[in-house]
Amino acid sequence: MMNIKIKPIQNGTVIDHLPSQLIFKIAQILDLPKSQHVIIVAGNLSSKKMGKKGMIKIEGTFLNKKELDKISLLAEMASVNIIKNGKRVEKFKLNIPKTLNNLAACSNIRCITNMEDESLDSKLLLETGKDGKKYYRCFYCEKLVEIADIKIK
Repeated sequence: MMNIKIKPIQNGTVIDHLPSQLIFKIAQILDLPKSQHVIIVAGNLSSKKMGKKGMIKIEGTFLNKKELDKISLLAEMASVNIIKNGKRVEKFKLNIPKTLNNLAACSNIRCITNMEDESLDSKLLLETGKDGKKYYRCFYCEKLVEIADIKIK
């Protein structure tokens, strides 16, 4: 097996333990293709926990709560490392947000938040169903949506 060495960053964010198949989707959601910063995207890396994992390193960028919440919808098991002066100063796991305020669209096309003549932001609330799965319920129309089916804005 080949051992791959990925260059460390000096200041920025490292998103680790991502499902490999989602790294490019996450990069797109974060609008990284338009970034002027150094970005390292790696997939299918060996992982004791996951078997294979992905990782994204972004030099010179610290993600905000909205960006982290978007990632958590796709990769709840991800961890985030904040790097300053070449040292990790903070590490935390992502958590799925209890409320999505204008972060994702309601899947009900007749919902008031999807009407062109309305300027109402979507609001989805996290619930656990009787089956133990996590869902989001629209605050306005009460449509229930599985997390995997959420349309991130």
